[in-house]
This record gives sequence, C-alpha cells and structure tokens, in this order.
Amino acid sequence: RRDLRTIHIFAQQYWLEGKHHGFAAFARLWNSASPIHLKITIRHSDWWWWEVAEPIALDPKFEGQPSAQRYSCPSDPFDPGSWGSEFRKIKGLEVLELELETTENKKNELDAIVNRASGWRFPLGDSRILLLNKSKTKRTGWVGLPIDQDFGYRDDTDGFVANEPDSSSHGTNDSVESILEVAQSTPIPNSSNLAPPNGNNSSSETDVDLQMVAEILHDSEQSINGKAQHDTTPTDLSAPRKRLEADGVVFDDSASVTPLSEDNTWTYYVVTLTWEAH
Repeated sequence: RRDLRTIHIFAQQYWLEGKHHGFAAFARLWNSASPIHLKITIRHSDWWWWEVAEPIALDPKFEGQPSAQRYSCPSDPFDPGSWGSEFRKIKGLEVLELELETTENKKNELDAIVNRASGWRFPLGDSRILLLNKSKTKRTGWVGLPIDQDFGYRDDTDGFVANEPDSSSHGTNDSVESILEVAQSTPIPNSSNLAPPNGNNSSSETDVDLQMVAEILHDSEQSINGKAQHDTTPTDLSAPRKRLEADGVVFDDSASVTPLSEDNTWTYYVVTLTWEAH
C-alpha cells in the first residue's frame, strides 16, 4: 500500500457528488498510508444530462446535483454532504488534479467552471488546505469519435427505455407519435407492482401507465431537440480545432483519430486543474 503514490479515477459526476456512495465512501476509506496524488477525470459523457445537451455545472460546496444558474462564492461554507467537504476526511494528500472534458461547442460552459474554481479551497483532515496552483492549469484538445448518437433515456425505477427511433424504420422526421410506438411496445418489468390510474394493481405486463408514458415522451422530445442543437458538425472539420488553438489550446495529436468522413469526428476540449496542499 505504501508504494502506491497516485490514484487516477475516471468518474461520472453522480459518483463524485453522491452523499452516501462514490467519492464520499472513497474519502471515508482514506488514511495516512494512502497515495499523495489524487487525479479525478470527468469525461464529456460523465456530466449530468449530457445526453440532452444540458449546460454543464460543477460546484464542490453544494450537496447533490449542481445548476449552471446557481453557484457558490469563495466565502460560502461547504454544505454537509457536498463533495468538497469530504476532503476533511483525507490526510496526507499533497496534490489534487481535476481533469474536465467536454466538446468544443461547450467550451464557454467549461471555462465558466474553471474561472470559478480559482476560489475553491479544500480543507484536509490534517489541518492543511488544498490551494489551486494556477500556473499548472493545462488546456488541451483532441479529435476523436463523436458522442453516442443514440440519445436514449432510461429510467431504471420504472424499467422504461425510450430511445430515439431509428431513422431507417421511422423516416427522417422523428416525431412524438413515433416515439410513442417505441414506448408502448416496450415491456414494463414488474408492472404488476405499478398501480394504474384507478388505484388497483390488476394491470398486466403489457399495460402502460399513461402518466409514465407522458413523462417519457417529454424526456424523449427533449433528447431529440438536444441532439438537433448538438449535432452540428461543421463542414470544415478543422474549424473547431482552429477556434480552440486560437485561444491557446494545445492539441494532443497522439490521442486524436484520423477522420474518415465529415460527420464521424468531434473536437474535445480538456482543462486540467491542480491543487497543492499548504
């Protein structure tokens, strides 16, 4: 254990912000023999609601899911249960790196998070504080495969899966009606436990809760609208890269892929922030 100096975690945002699991549980297991260098990476598909192109947000002082419209100030205390407060359980850490990735079209959203991060200070359990070293901030880019085009929505509570219909079977003009066909034909596991509108539990496995369908239709429509806004690959594949390079972003060509056509690559933007213990 004492020879392990660095831990690199590729985390979904919900893992980082989970109150009773994820990073909170990880911090409770930390001790003085643990590594001195912790790196946490949030990739482009690890943000909350990335599937529907929601604005990305991150705040260590709030408990639970953050909002792009609400953010903390440097003088604000940590909420109990916030992921930033969990560092008080960690001793012996020397360096924290936070690597944040998104697509080029969300650069401004990520930059807003980075700007606010200059005021994030993380108290450790050994009376030291993690302070951001701005001189070590790195902004890089790479060209890779596109975001998954299957902007489906899954709610594991009720068992529904409502994906965007395949254009080969529903035509190019996807509609709420075509999504309804998918929702109505999707079995509902354990639907006998779901009370129908009349209050009894006599529904069969093929019955559909209309309120549930309406909610899924809304989410699916949001997914299609989000994809329409997001899926805007420019004809000039080098344009996103040129925009980032003009802003000082350095590209890692060793991590990039060679485009096979004009619509099969995306340009990704990565910012790495480094905090050091004092």
